[in-house]
Amino acid sequence: MGDVIVLIRVMPEDVGVDIEAIREEIKKRIPEGVRLRGLETKDIAFGLRAVNVVIQMKDSAGGPDAVQQSFEKIPHVQSAEIMDMGLL
Repeated sequence: MGDVIVLIRVMPEDVGVDIEAIREEIKKRIPEGVRLRGLETKDIAFGLRAVNVVIQMKDSAGGPDAVQQSFEKIPHVQSAEIMDMGLL
């Protein structure tokens, strides 16, 4: 089994949410064995900003679902969605 690269988009609840606090919490929630490859804040619309997280992990049972679910539990996060995934 090889490694996969996963893009997860983390959306805040609304425009007034501290996006930097969400970014810091994302860094804390990266589990052992998963490598953070990128963390980018993107403008979505009307002042709303999302965080695109790129991680690298082993292609194994369960995949990135546990990481995605961990991001969804961050305070003031509306959703975390796997946008793309591919073999490295």
